[in-house]
Amino acid sequence: MGNDEWVKHCRDSHACPKCHIHYPNRQTLLNHWRETRHLKLCEGLCEGCLLGVQSEHWTEHCREHHVCPDMMVHLPADIECWGCERMFSTFSGMIIHLERGSCPSGINAKDLNKSAAMCYQWSHFIYDQYRICLLSREHDNSCSCTPHPFKCPDCDIGFPHLSALFQHVGTRSCDQELDKGAIGKLMHWLKNRHA
Repeated sequence: MGNDEWVKHCRDSHACPKCHIHYPNRQTLLNHWRETRHLKLCEGLCEGCLLGVQSEHWTEHCREHHVCPDMMVHLPADIECWGCERMFSTFSGMIIHLERGSCPSGINAKDLNKSAAMCYQWSHFIYDQYRICLLSREHDNSCSCTPHPFKCPDCDIGFPHLSALFQHVGTRSCDQELDKGAIGKLMHWLKNRHA
C-alpha cells in the first residue's frame, strides 16, 4: 500500500497514520490531529474535504485544491457588512468588525448578543444560564474573564464571542455548516435585524 493509500485508509478507519491509534469516530481523530499536529488539517477550506494532510504534502495539497497555504489570507472579500459598505472575506470577520464597534452603523457586540438571545433557536447556540444576561445586554465581550455563553450546536464547544462561534463553524471544525440548521437560522435572524 502506497503512502497516499495508507493515509486514506487510516482516515477512513479513524486511525492516526503517525501513531497508529484507532479512535471511535472522526471527531475524536480530528481532535487528536489538532492536539498532536501529527497531520495538518485542511479544515474544509478545499470544498469541505476536512482532510488530514501530512506536513510534507501540505503545499501540494493546497495547490491541488486551489487553497492558499496561509488559508484565509487570499479569500475574496465578497461579504458586505450589514451596517456599512466594507467587504470581508469571511462571515466571522464581518461579525468581529461589528462586535468591536468599529462599524459606522453603531452596531456592537451587545446588540448582536441580544439579538442572538432573542432568536427562537437560541437554545441550540446559547447555554441556558447566559441567555438572560445576553438579553439584558450585560455580557461584555471586552472582558477577558467573561464566560463562554455561546456553543456549537454540533459539538457543544463553548465560545466567549458570537464571532468565535461563527469562526469555528466557518472553518468546518465540526459537522455544523454555516448556512444550515440553527446556525443558518441565526445568521438569517441577525441579518434581518441588523442589515
